[in-house]
Amino acid sequence: MAVPTSDGVPRDYAKAREWLKKAADKGQAEAMDNLGIIYANGKGVPPDLAEAARWFRKAADKNVPEAMDHLAYAYATGKGVALDYQEALRFYRRAADKGLAAAQFDIGTMYENGRGVPRTTPRPFAGTKGQRSKGGRPRNTNSAGSAWMAAERRGRAEALRWYARQANMESLRGC
Repeated sequence: MAVPTSDGVPRDYAKAREWLKKAADKGQAEAMDNLGIIYANGKGVPPDLAEAARWFRKAADKNVPEAMDHLAYAYATGKGVALDYQEALRFYRRAADKGLAAAQFDIGTMYENGRGVPRTTPRPFAGTKGQRSKGGRPRNTNSAGSAWMAAERRGRAEALRWYARQANMESLRGC
């Protein structure tokens, strides 16, 4: 299926999948993560969340932070794998330790919602309504700042630590 793009070059997901598979078979980790995305979104193939999770795991095993984040999301939602908050947290932490701000935010969200860990921040955050992007992550650091203040008031060290890391990463990138 060819889809026209703004630069006039047709987008062919089936062909992209072929090339990504060749690269993944040769050990290219980012290609493995991209194959997972293709299977998760059903681009050029029927959607297959289990196959997506399989590719995310292969890439995560090769230390691709984005793949770790994708696999963590699969565990956190039970999409393609059995729902397992502990595994989600483990992969979010691995990605966060590699500096992936999205994973740092997701860890804070797990603590906020008490998903596999004790709930440590109030819900909902003050000042965050309507500020989340399509993926559910903040468009700016306001929610991280709100979490920081709420966690500080309540002495919730773990949520505070992860939200602070996420906010620091975004400020370093000029967000």
